Amino acid sequence: MERLPDGPRCWAGQGYPIFSGVQHGTAVPAGTPKDARDVLEAAYKKGITSAEFKERMAKMALQPIYMDAQEFSDFWVKYEADIVKWIAVCKQPR
Repeated sequence: MERLPDGPRCWAGQGYPIFSGVQHGTAVPAGTPKDARDVLEAAYKKGITSAEFKERMAKMALQPIYMDAQEFSDFWVKYEADIVKWIAVCKQPR
């Protein structure tokens, strides 16, 4: 939210700790050799953490975050659990 530092945080301001964003990840088939996975992970890390990539993303108001395979897996498990939780909240009568 660097571009709108004083902008409203409608969900947080109402007591809802919601994270919103766009998540992208890459998957490989089960059984892919670890050395191949390591090469892919290193290439993604190099690209996503590069100054040039960060600058390009900032121009589109995007903030890329690199996560290794385990970090992304852990993130995704929590993200899915949060979605299920908030769907239940949204379905409650007002």
